Amino acid sequence: MNGNSFVDLPAIVIVPGDEEETDGPDPFKQCKMTVFLDAYFVNDTDDPEKTDTYLNRLQGDIKKALLLDHTRGGYAIDTNILGTTPFETVDGQHYAGITIEVEILYQHLRLDPGVSA
Repeated sequence: MNGNSFVDLPAIVIVPGDEEETDGPDPFKQCKMTVFLDAYFVNDTDDPEKTDTYLNRLQGDIKKALLLDHTRGGYAIDTNILGTTPFETVDGQHYAGITIEVEILYQHLRLDPGVSA
């Protein structure tokens, strides 16, 4: 089996979304990329703390970590958190989690996408 299994929780799975490009000031292209962060965790059935409390903490910790460097190490212009959605759960499900939608704004040279600006 490749990848992580559900025994490796908590875990975050990064899922790339759509990327939009528009002409920026010459010689640049401005880009907007959406990324979805699926954060999984296990809440012990004997734990008196409610799952929603853990989800709120997890959401806050991830948002704080994302916004510590909104330029993604200098490669991005900005990072915006667009929203958060909790996973739909069913009785007996051994994990819970949230999906955080993130928008990353960046630009690169029109003739060389490997060079950020």
